[in-house]
Amino acid sequence: MPARTGPGEQSSGRKALALVGLLALGWLALVGLNAWVADDAYITFRTVDHALRGEGLTWNPGERVQAYTHPLWMLLLLVGTALLGSPWAAALTFSFAGAIASLGVLVRTLRRPGPLLVVFGALLGSKTALHYATSGLETPLLVLLALLLVGALDAIEAAATPRALRRFAILAGLLLLTRMDTLFALTPMGLWGLARARPLGARRVLRAIAPGLLLVLGWVAFSLVYYGFPVPNTAYAKLGHGIPAGELATQGGYYVASAAFWDPVTPLVALAGGLFGLISLRRRPVAALLGAGALVHVAYVVSVGGDFMNGRFLLLPFWWGALALARAVPVFERVPVAGAVAAALFALGAFVPERAPWDVLTLERPLAEVTHGSRTGVGDEQRYYLDATGLWDGGHPPEHVHVRVGRSLERGEVHEHFAVGFLGWAAEDRAYLVDAVALGDAYLARFPSVRDTGWRIGHTKRRIPEGYAETLRTGECHMSDPDRCAMWEHVRRIVRGPIFDGARWESLWLLHTGGLDRHVDEDWWRRPELVEVAAPVDVPVAFGDSGVAVALGEPGPARVRATLEGGVAYEALFRREGEVRCRVPIEEGADPIEVELACDEPVDEVLLQPTTRWAERDRHQLRALHPASH
Repeated sequence: MPARTGPGEQSSGRKALALVGLLALGWLALVGLNAWVADDAYITFRTVDHALRGEGLTWNPGERVQAYTHPLWMLLLLVGTALLGSPWAAALTFSFAGAIASLGVLVRTLRRPGPLLVVFGALLGSKTALHYATSGLETPLLVLLALLLVGALDAIEAAATPRALRRFAILAGLLLLTRMDTLFALTPMGLWGLARARPLGARRVLRAIAPGLLLVLGWVAFSLVYYGFPVPNTAYAKLGHGIPAGELATQGGYYVASAAFWDPVTPLVALAGGLFGLISLRRRPVAALLGAGALVHVAYVVSVGGDFMNGRFLLLPFWWGALALARAVPVFERVPVAGAVAAALFALGAFVPERAPWDVLTLERPLAEVTHGSRTGVGDEQRYYLDATGLWDGGHPPEHVHVRVGRSLERGEVHEHFAVGFLGWAAEDRAYLVDAVALGDAYLARFPSVRDTGWRIGHTKRRIPEGYAETLRTGECHMSDPDRCAMWEHVRRIVRGPIFDGARWESLWLLHTGGLDRHVDEDWWRRPELVEVAAPVDVPVAFGDSGVAVALGEPGPARVRATLEGGVAYEALFRREGEVRCRVPIEEGADPIEVELACDEPVDEVLLQPTTRWAERDRHQLRALHPASH
């Protein structure tokens, strides 16, 4: 039997619920105060505008390239823009509606005043939750669906009926269409749901989850037919850069650390909720699943290097971690304890980091002139763009130089630029934009990024071949290398040719089965400034991040002595016909660094490259290199 509550406890509970209501109104007021739209959102806005002009779901004119990462959010913006006439207004309208709906779902899901106080304390202390309640990105939709999913898990725990399973599958499918990388966090929940539903039998389970599967598979099939690729082009651009996994994971650690300094409540709640949720597995299986989802997503974020937007990719773990924490810790049912924890979380978010949630009222203007990033490449994007696109400070169209540049572009012009959100939207369908990050360029996204020890996450640049702009302008290849032209012809068929043309599907087959890999010269794309010399080296050779390749003669085991300029770390790659056979790290040391390097495999060159991130200099010296027996 549930424990009876006395009049005093009932009165305390009513007061706590009244306080929760006030906190909810306060948070919504802060959301309105901080409302903004990111430059990246305007990448999707351009696709929406093109579609409403009858040009299809394109980004550059005449090219079917999926430059947005969030299909469901894009479709909502398409409808909202058609009704309101402005993607900016549609994005903020859906954001505010999503914030209100999310709070309603939160209250309905938790019900008890103590757990609600804990979550609202975390919410008011989290800049990530506040800034990405708007932003024009998919984040408000992501949060709403993630909270609705908790109710679906509760239903499966109560009774794993076909209806409960169907509800979960549909919500999971919608989450995947909002961001496909939620797959990893959803996996433990899906496996648990299937295990709970085992008594139903395979046929009934399959019928129950079919709507969710069809949602995802239907979009993937459409994307493959229409765009030629099953996932967004942004995934190929941001994950196909060629940066080593260890270096990415280190950057991912920097991302979480940056969030801990900028917004300590968000990673604290995500990780603590994950751990306490897992501990409560037997008592609270749904809390354990939310905790597991939070931790899995954090691990995924770290593995891909995080993001350049501080906190953005920790939003989902924060919300699930907050609910896991509120449910998993029994003492939070006691209102005084929950109130103390809520106050501590709020104080941590309000007074420890540089920015408090309400600081938009006091920040020095213009915000864009305030340093918003860090050496690790992680920045406070809301602070940077608030003056241009904020609900109160900016508006639409954004007050930004990139908008003026975009509007100045003439029809048929090919323009190379780095940040293409505002600029691309303002250019409408008049100009073709070459984006070195390759978010909207299916050709450049096929190749690795330029090797750069100072690379910024989410901004890894591709090399732009000479003649590429003229190739785009004329539709005929003007690049000098036949392999680059061959790849261009295949990609051109895929993104510009008739959808059901046989030659297009032949190119698709070759691309997806590795038949075009022979056209990718990784050294040319990764190392535009590669210095090539022959051993022995007696005169100092200057080189940059591309490295210096020293020819060793006929293939065979190699042992050399090298003298390098000190102050940074290096790596020696022993290669044969461009294929790496041995890797030898060279630790940072005082000038000069003298080291003996060896490889027992048959090799014909050794490539020396710097590995220190954000080194104080961008040029280095190979002072000498001789056979070890010299």
